[in-house]
Amino acid sequence: MRNYIAYIIGGTKAYPVTQMRREGAETFIVFNGSWHNSKDCILCMGSDVNDCAGNEIFEGDIIQLTSGDQSCPYKNKIGVATYRNGRFSWSVE
Repeated sequence: MRNYIAYIIGGTKAYPVTQMRREGAETFIVFNGSWHNSKDCILCMGSDVNDCAGNEIFEGDIIQLTSGDQSCPYKNKIGVATYRNGRFSWSVE
């Protein structure tokens, strides 16, 4: 099972999601000890991949690519982790 974090729209603090449920077309999630309608939040899925500090990378995270390979054209570029078509990717914006 993947990990998720959520932000209240307009907020800057990420909270771990502990539960989710669907009621018809609505999705509700629990974080910070209470239920929230997903329309009022930004929900980010974890990639199951950790950064160099050991923290899980979530969709929407801004990442700088480092590589020992000097020929890598994206070395030291900054991009965003995205989830599309069933997989995670990193893209330079």
